[in-house]
Amino acid sequence: HLGALGRSPRTVTGNRLLLGHFLCWFRKAGHADLTEASEALLEEYLDGESRRASRRDRKPLSPSSLEAKTYALRGFFRFLARENVLLASPAETLGRGRGRPVPRAVPTREEVRLLLEASGRGMNGLRNRAILEMFYSTGLRCAELCALDLCDVDRAAGVVWVRNGKGGKDRVVPVGARALEALRLYLAKARAKRRPRT
Repeated sequence: HLGALGRSPRTVTGNRLLLGHFLCWFRKAGHADLTEASEALLEEYLDGESRRASRRDRKPLSPSSLEAKTYALRGFFRFLARENVLLASPAETLGRGRGRPVPRAVPTREEVRLLLEASGRGMNGLRNRAILEMFYSTGLRCAELCALDLCDVDRAAGVVWVRNGKGGKDRVVPVGARALEALRLYLAKARAKRRPRT
């Protein structure tokens, strides 16, 4: 359904994983049919998730991870109600009152300077510096920067064309002179020597 709505493959995969995790918990809790799902049961699941440590670093799940789980559940149960699998969605008010995710901390100029200096030396250092400068200058998402082609960078106009960004939309993003210079150095001194296939 999400694919038919034009959502990105990453969004579809992410929702599949989040809902798969919920359905495993739902079955382990002794429930067999989604008609048994209630708002209280869904809140119980999210409360358990808020106390669960992530596998990667054993820290509690971040507010944004919990928000993603809540969003996936709301969309899933809304879909089931629309398809008449359920009479109504038990997830409509789910997560209200939990608060929005905490805003991400913005790095100071000194932190950004240290990060850029830590990009290293040699060919890898030039590549890393170009990547970090582009991130800092444009605010692109990781997937957007990874998908960037050289023809998407208009150095004369000082812009980057982001194709199939969030929501499958294209947009034009200004890019600063320092990022363009870092990219130029990488292309001239490192990339040509590596002879990349793409």
